[in-house]
Amino acid sequence: MLAIQPVRFTEHTVVDREAARARLERVLEEGVAYDREEHDVGTCAVGVPIMSRGKVVAALALIIPVERFTDDALPSFLDRLRGAANDIEKRLDARESA
Repeated sequence: MLAIQPVRFTEHTVVDREAARARLERVLEEGVAYDREEHDVGTCAVGVPIMSRGKVVAALALIIPVERFTDDALPSFLDRLRGAANDIEKRLDARESA
């Protein structure tokens, strides 16, 4: 993300490299990434990593209309995403142990 020239998709797209770097650091700290109309106006997203043996192997995301992407709804979205990611991680680890 920092190695290429950012493309502005909407007025919300982060194109400043320092702002992008700060966002990436926050994603690493929190373990969750957000898209608030940065790619498509009217569409938001939240994503979490899927880990296996201490490494990120995939990500799981939920795409949500901006009207439903509220501070009140976000904890429920995150709980469900993290629960699904945890289930996938357990299945991956069991498969690799077999």
